[in-house]
Amino acid sequence: MKYFLTSGNMRFPHPVSWPLSCGVNLKCLPFILIAGLFAACSGSASGPPDLEQGIQVVRYMASKNQLRRSSFPVVYPEGKPSDFVKWMFSTFGTAEWPPSEDMAEMEPMILEQAKSIRMPIIPKGVSLVALKPDVSKGRQVVIMADDARGVLIIEGYADPEQPSVAQALIKIPKVQRPPSKVESSY
Repeated sequence: MKYFLTSGNMRFPHPVSWPLSCGVNLKCLPFILIAGLFAACSGSASGPPDLEQGIQVVRYMASKNQLRRSSFPVVYPEGKPSDFVKWMFSTFGTAEWPPSEDMAEMEPMILEQAKSIRMPIIPKGVSLVALKPDVSKGRQVVIMADDARGVLIIEGYADPEQPSVAQALIKIPKVQRPPSKVESSY
């Protein structure tokens, strides 16, 4: 090992050959810092955490696994994004919404169950709204459809009278209606 400074009985290692406590050589430090900067700047979060969580709820409901288990392919066999928005705010769709933080406050077991299956919950104070911002509601996640591109356009609004502060595009997967299994007991 090369020594940089010596002072009496103490010798200090040369800074370039001195490994950090995590085993990283100082020569690599600039590259690590640049990689960390890129990672921090390229994060998926584009808005406030509660609105991002609301967008995650829609992403969860529009996932292939969830759609396959839902009433969506039965009610809307074509499965277009505009059909998804109609279904999501219908009686059938709202019955399949994940629980909200308000529900979890009343019944703590709801939060435990949601965490155990990695289901996002609707954040407290955030409304899910169809098609356009509703000025009568505060913080909201608006779900719109673009059938030509086959995507949902999701926008989060901290104030419905201001521009959106969080956005996402979610592709609606093609989901086949599961075959019905009718068994006769005769």
